[in-house]
Amino acid sequence: MTKLPPYPSYTGREPCTADPSALYPRSSETGRPSLARARTETAKEMCSWCPIIHDCLLWGLYRERHGVWGGTTEAERAALRRRAGIRLHSPEAQWDLDHLIIRARKQRAALSETGT
Repeated sequence: MTKLPPYPSYTGREPCTADPSALYPRSSETGRPSLARARTETAKEMCSWCPIIHDCLLWGLYRERHGVWGGTTEAERAALRRRAGIRLHSPEAQWDLDHLIIRARKQRAALSETGT
């Protein structure tokens, strides 16, 4: 059995402690990819100078399906899991794992349509 990483030990100096909701997409951004991308980039920037980014990434790989964890998006963590053979261990892990792949493909298609 895989030993799961512990929840990250926050010190209060992490940028996400000021606004944890910044790490999760909002329902108002559904259908507005530029808004969602901007939020994701802001969240990833916050993570880039965080002192516990590696702990958060480990936690996110094994335990989190949604949001930005350790500077990675849902789709990026899904790809890392596939490559590393990591299984998601969360209460919601029973539902369709393919939704992330489908979502990433839709985002990629939307980006190619806009030429960005």
